[in-house]
Formats: sequence, C-alpha cells, structure tokens
Amino acid sequence: MLAAAYALTGRKEAAKDLLNDRSAKAFNYDWWGETYGSALRDLALRLETLAITGDTQRGTEVATQVASLVGNMSAWYSTQEVATSLRALARFIQGGAFNEKPVFTLKAGTRDVPVSSGTPYYIYNLAGESGAVTVRNTSGKRLYVRTVYNGRTATGSSQAESSNITLNMRYTNLAGSEIDPSKITQGTDFIAEVTVGRSAEMLFDFNEMALTQVFPSGWEIINTRMNAVGESNTGTSTPEYQDIRDDRVMTYFDIPFRGGNPDNQRPKVYRVLLNAAYAGRYYLAPVSCAAMYDNRIRASVPGKWVEVL
Repeated sequence: MLAAAYALTGRKEAAKDLLNDRSAKAFNYDWWGETYGSALRDLALRLETLAITGDTQRGTEVATQVASLVGNMSAWYSTQEVATSLRALARFIQGGAFNEKPVFTLKAGTRDVPVSSGTPYYIYNLAGESGAVTVRNTSGKRLYVRTVYNGRTATGSSQAESSNITLNMRYTNLAGSEIDPSKITQGTDFIAEVTVGRSAEMLFDFNEMALTQVFPSGWEIINTRMNAVGESNTGTSTPEYQDIRDDRVMTYFDIPFRGGNPDNQRPKVYRVLLNAAYAGRYYLAPVSCAAMYDNRIRASVPGKWVEVL
C-alpha cells in the first residue's frame, strides 16, 4: 500500500523498488485480528498496486493466482477477501489485461453453439441441458472456462455442527421452564433462548460473531424494543448490534479471550420473545452462529418441523 501511494503521486520507480521480489514476504495469519487481513487479501492488495504501477508482467501472474483462489467454489472466503480481490482484478483488467474477446465453440448435449462475444466474458446457462459439455477454443488466445453449480440444501437434511464454539438452543415459557417447541398451543407467548460459548483455547478474541435465527411463519416475533415488555428477556447478554425483522433476528457480538477474567468465562445468552400466532405446520430453520471473518469458528443447530395447535 505504501508502494501504491508512491505510484499514485507519480513516483512509480520508487513504487516498483518497494515491490521487488525480495520484499514480498508472506505473513502467516493465525488470526485476522482487527485488520481483516488474510493471505488472499494481501495478495489482492499486491495485485492492485501492480495495476497502479503498470507492471503487467508480474500483475498477470498475481491476477491468475487471485482469480484461481477466489474462484474456488469449495473454499470459504470472507467478504473482505472477496471484495478486495474483485476490486483488484477489476482495476488490473481496466489496464488492458485479459481483454481479449473470446471466440470458441460450446457443445452442450447434442447442440454446437458458436460463440463470438463482444465482451471479455461469456455466460451460458446450462439449465435444462443434459450430457457432456465441451468447449473448443478457436481463437488462438488463452481461454478460461468455469462451470458453476447452484443448489439448495433439502429441507430437513441439515446436521448439527460445532467448531471452536458451542451453540445450544432451548425454548421456555415466560416463567423460564423448558417447553417443547414442536407442538405449541396457538396464542402462547414463549422464549427462544440461545447460549453461545467458547470450546477452544484459541489465544485471541472471537470478534464479529453473527448469530442468525429465522423463525417459522406461524410464530411472531414480539419486539420488546417496541412495546416495553423487555422484562421477559431479563438476563440477556448485551449485543453490539441486533437486527430484528419480521421473520428473523440477527445478533452481532464478541466473545473475548478468557485470559483469567471471570466475566469472559460466561457464555453469551440471547433471548427472543415469540408468540405462536397462526395454527399450522411450519419448518423451523437451522440456527447458526459464526465468526464473520474466520470460518474455523462456527456452529449450527439443525432445523425441524413444528406445529401451532
């Protein structure tokens, strides 16, 4: 970034000197901290700087690395990594790299589709196609091909998961006694209680935790911030921010490193006041909690069918 600053002020030679291969040292991120950093994000920042300095040769090599990593559909990347990578790639491509117009033949099933795109990319929707898909490059230029599949997990197929945190769900009446949420009498007020705690001694704070609860359409969320019945949620931990919508509650908070502080030993507890409003059978979606910038820290509780009687 210092090299980019030099380049933007017209001192490109100084920038290139800072970007020499001897100074390119990879940093090992055991924890993203409050920098939102990662190896991929650092690589993307390097690409953006190479684009600013006009170093197409080294930039092409780094751009290929960034594109391969961020395009890996089986990998998990944070919003910081994806946004920084896409911004760097866009800036590099604006400089004229990878701007050849693709010319190729695509065979899907029994049909041959000749393609001569007016843009550097071409998207073909394979929905409804069957059989093998073949791409033959007829341009003599390098062509990158990617097949992307989209899908949705079947209802009821989710499994419990726990990685470095624990996530426990229970439902209680207003007196605090546990109840079975699978069958609730219409008109009943009750509480969904989530408890989140650390289960690993990672020597850093678990920051930017996101807890997502999506409730069945037969249950109504009673927003205690709006109707002054907050006494039902006594004992709820204080979040950094909580977004209460029609059908879900999203809670954001930190779990500090214990470090001998008794306050840090206590798990976080969040309660949502609900009402069984509409009779019927509904699906209660899985509850999930994860660190927004570290996929090693996550947990979920499976969904299930519930009834309002």
